[in-house]
Amino acid sequence: MIRIIISVLFISTTLISAANDSYQFISPKPGSKYNTRESSVVIRWGEGLAAATVSADLISVNGTVSGDVPGDLIISRDGKTIIFKPYQKFGYGELVRVSVLKGMETISGIELPEITFTFEVAGKLPVIDEQAVLSDNTYKPVPGRVTAGLTTSAMDTVPDNFPPIEVNFIDSSRIAEGRIFLAVFSPGAGNVGYYVMILNNDGTPYFIKEYDGPVYDFKVQPNGLMSYGRTIENYPYGGGGSVEWLLMDNTYTIVDSVQMQNGYLADCHDFMILPNGHYLLFGHYYIPFDMSTVVEGGRPNAIVTGGIIQELDQDKNMIFQWRSWDYYDLATYTYNPQQATNQIVHEFHFNAIDLDDDNNILISAPTWAKKINRQTGDIMWNMSGFENEFRFLNLDSLTGVDYAVGHTFHRIPNGDILLFDNGNPFTDTKAMIHEFSLDEDQKTATLVWSYIPDSSIYTPFMGSAQRLTNGNTFIGWGGSFGATTDPAVTEVTPAGEPVFELSFVPSSIQSYRGYRYKVPDGQPSDDVTIVEWAEGSNHKFENAT
Repeated sequence: MIRIIISVLFISTTLISAANDSYQFISPKPGSKYNTRESSVVIRWGEGLAAATVSADLISVNGTVSGDVPGDLIISRDGKTIIFKPYQKFGYGELVRVSVLKGMETISGIELPEITFTFEVAGKLPVIDEQAVLSDNTYKPVPGRVTAGLTTSAMDTVPDNFPPIEVNFIDSSRIAEGRIFLAVFSPGAGNVGYYVMILNNDGTPYFIKEYDGPVYDFKVQPNGLMSYGRTIENYPYGGGGSVEWLLMDNTYTIVDSVQMQNGYLADCHDFMILPNGHYLLFGHYYIPFDMSTVVEGGRPNAIVTGGIIQELDQDKNMIFQWRSWDYYDLATYTYNPQQATNQIVHEFHFNAIDLDDDNNILISAPTWAKKINRQTGDIMWNMSGFENEFRFLNLDSLTGVDYAVGHTFHRIPNGDILLFDNGNPFTDTKAMIHEFSLDEDQKTATLVWSYIPDSSIYTPFMGSAQRLTNGNTFIGWGGSFGATTDPAVTEVTPAGEPVFELSFVPSSIQSYRGYRYKVPDGQPSDDVTIVEWAEGSNHKFENAT
């Protein structure tokens, strides 16, 4: 990483706005609104930069409230991305102008063109009417923040508040290798603590650690570290909350933590460490908006949520950002009618994120999935929801749109998409797991495999599906609240035969997801090859002599 400390002055000259389009990525998005006061400025041409040509004299940032803005100029370790981090927060509602002059070059000698662009900073949010928010929701959110983990228990001293666990059945000859990873999101009724846990196949604890608030998505990352989300605060408008992602090594020591940049907080639903050491995570942000102008009964002082995706480099600098309201018009968006008249209008509730095989991003929500270009931020396709572009094969289109949603949506080694379909308990639709083969050029999705349990398991929120190395599928049933015998996890063969099942007692105890992994030994958990080759890059090769 190359770091240049600068005090940026406004440069008065004729600038070329049209050059914006020739850059691979710019953040904040030129012309965008509702950006945070902590926003950094990120510019990427797409090819490695000649560091000696990156000069503070060629960049200026100026705000209508802040004036000339000093900051820290950084070249990310990818060698391609320029990051400007202001020393101060921008002013509420101000217009910020960024200017880049000619002079910077790539390693192949291409001179970066002049650009100028502006973005707006969000104004102050209206005061939330807490009573109105409570009346809009079906449950009262749990307030407050939590501290670090409280206890790590030896296996011969399991605390009294550790959740009771039963193994319903096991076929030891057909289950995959590994142990079970769970994290208590909801303790249900009774004296049960919030634990991350690794369980043996007989249900006994192998490792546990207790927290004083919900913990999420305990799993093994490709680099061999384990990760889970420690709750910071619960959302005031619906399920989930903001978290700090904690990283734990094979000695069960917390060695690092990851949080979003630019003043945003990470969402609890998903998090990835990429094979190149970068971090992929998402969150939500708030926009003040007069919903009475677009929806009958909408509130003039409403707050609308948006979804945000960030990629951070190894030094946790933001090098990619995608925000929903940079790509959709608040005035014409098709709002969820159940949300549109609320005090807080909750849109873009992300559930799962994945790095696709072509290095772009898969993101899913309760009613849709999208593919987003990781270099440019462009939406490459939409599946399900009101923007659906896919035809579904081997099932009718309405069923296909309903099936292709849920809390897990990721690419598996055979190239297909595996997803956890939460179903709809209000129409007696059970939770299911589906595998689709996608033709992204022809926009077709062919159903190739499903697991539908014999007894209905109602899981309207949370849940996971994991394809194991022996071909089995490991299912975390998440927020099931049906029969008292609903399992926490089930493992099934490719033929759909259950070979392992484990339950919390009572089943109202919930783990957001459930996984099976070999316990990390300090080595990478996956053998991954990834090619970081930017679209549109120019490269010069010479023989070494």
